[in-house]
Amino acid sequence: MAERVALAIEKRQETGSGAAARLRRSGMIPGVVYGKSIAPINVKVPVKELREIISKHGRNAVLNLNIEGQTLAAVIKDLQHDLMGTQYEHVDFQHILMNEVIKTKVPIRLQGEGLIESKGGLVMLQLDELDVECLPDSLPEVIEIDVSDMEVGQSLKVADINVPENVRIISNPDEIVLAVMETKSGIQEIENEENNEEEQL
Repeated sequence: MAERVALAIEKRQETGSGAAARLRRSGMIPGVVYGKSIAPINVKVPVKELREIISKHGRNAVLNLNIEGQTLAAVIKDLQHDLMGTQYEHVDFQHILMNEVIKTKVPIRLQGEGLIESKGGLVMLQLDELDVECLPDSLPEVIEIDVSDMEVGQSLKVADINVPENVRIISNPDEIVLAVMETKSGIQEIENEENNEEEQL
């Protein structure tokens, strides 16, 4: 489940592209904190600390934002990257109340892909995250899907995915999450077996 992690940030007075560029050169990025119970707060966020939190706890970590002495519980609602997809450009934090259900996206992590490959199959992931709703302390970092028992030609829909009782998936239940396809090597192996059988006859 999601961990609560402290992150110290500062209020930001300057706005605009020039101010944002200066911030990034100093090791920080612009951001905003918003929520239904507070007015939006423009902030500046240390990139190194933010990257460490995401690397260790995932995008769904529940944060205790320390804004110059004020502490707010929040989650990362949006994280913008540069054109190369490697550098953070801007972050949106959504202020949350710990006793209220939130809606967010949770990434999918597969297990057992090696067994599928040994059967001549390949897992084609159609969705890499699912929409869920739950209390903040119940928010999972990832949704794990074990594909080791699947066979070539099978698929999984959203409705087939199991999550903890206190988490509800709100994505379209009929949407395909993944499918197991046959690889070229698997097809070639079957053809070779068929040819061998014909030669024996």
